[in-house]
Amino acid sequence: MKRIKWLTATAMAGMLTLSAPPIFADEPQVPIAEEEVRDQVIQEEASDQAAQEETQTTTEHHEYYEPYEPYETEDAQNEKTIPPFLSFTGKVIEIIPVVGNTGRPIEHQYFVKLQSEEYGTAILRTDHNTFFIGEAIGEGDTITGWYSSDTPWVLVYPPQHLARVLINGHKENFKLSHFHLDPDRGMLVSEDNQLVLNFTDVTPLITQDGEKFQVPRGSALLNELDGRLLIVTYSTTDRMLPAGTMISDPDLAITVLRNETDEPQAAQSNPKQYPNDGISVNGDRLDVAWKQIEEAYYVPFRAVVDALGHGETIIWDSLNQTISVSNGATKIHFPISSSAFIVGQEVKSLQSKVVLDGGTTYVPWQFFRDVFGVSAWFSEGQVFISSQYEIEQ
Repeated sequence: MKRIKWLTATAMAGMLTLSAPPIFADEPQVPIAEEEVRDQVIQEEASDQAAQEETQTTTEHHEYYEPYEPYETEDAQNEKTIPPFLSFTGKVIEIIPVVGNTGRPIEHQYFVKLQSEEYGTAILRTDHNTFFIGEAIGEGDTITGWYSSDTPWVLVYPPQHLARVLINGHKENFKLSHFHLDPDRGMLVSEDNQLVLNFTDVTPLITQDGEKFQVPRGSALLNELDGRLLIVTYSTTDRMLPAGTMISDPDLAITVLRNETDEPQAAQSNPKQYPNDGISVNGDRLDVAWKQIEEAYYVPFRAVVDALGHGETIIWDSLNQTISVSNGATKIHFPISSSAFIVGQEVKSLQSKVVLDGGTTYVPWQFFRDVFGVSAWFSEGQVFISSQYEIEQ
């Protein structure tokens, strides 16, 4: 009995010895305070929680932006920051006619000075290609002008831009863009890929001059509109991406703007078979008549130049078949059977060529407007040319 008790006591003593920490005589043990242990545990828990939050935030950020990474290219960013057309809205504070080389105002060309409370002052210049929407523009009106972001503009203050479209008043659901034929969709899509054109044969489709847009025989409408600059007005779109116009929209209308080399259709054709009422220069009727050649209206070059008082400046180069003439200080050169004209240091062109018929040189009537720099227009069978400019809207 005594032996058993001793063995039990000895075993218990051995267990205590194994569980106790080693004790060295030269390294006395310092007890750890309960406060230090608690602080250490709290710091470790806080560090673990912060690491978990950082991992979760990184994961959410990656999951949210990953689908858009392929689109964040430099080209895409440039397209977002510089759209094809920019606009400026302001109050008209001054309208100044553009003066040509003769010292007289040039038809259809004005400097329209605008004042904006937010963006300051800007000048929009108009020409014969500027399209007006709304009522006639006057001082005090609030207008919006659209101009191409690719067109160089005069680096002066206030900045000057060549206006492509001027809108008097506020216009909602308005799109100005070049539209291109998407072969996959089989539809016209705006240059910025933001609007798809859905329309039918009954949708109003007119030119800048107010005429119905005509499709040449043997051509398709979509091919003729491919690459053209269009104004699309509408009231609603579908919910697709990109949005598309609704063929049932009663406000849907399309205007085909002129290209730089286009002329008004009324000047290129004679649908009403106008009677030839002759040519008037500075209010005086000439004893010569205009001539229609291949659906374009021509006037005898020398007769009109003589009436304008510049006949003595005409030089005929028979060897090179070239004509030179001066309009004040500006020298103009052009060859026969060409639509290109050298005006000073610039090269201009018309859609119709110079024609030599029966020993007489004929030029399109637009020559005196766009090249010679005086007022010229065609109205109800009569050509009017004037160096005494009248401002008209």
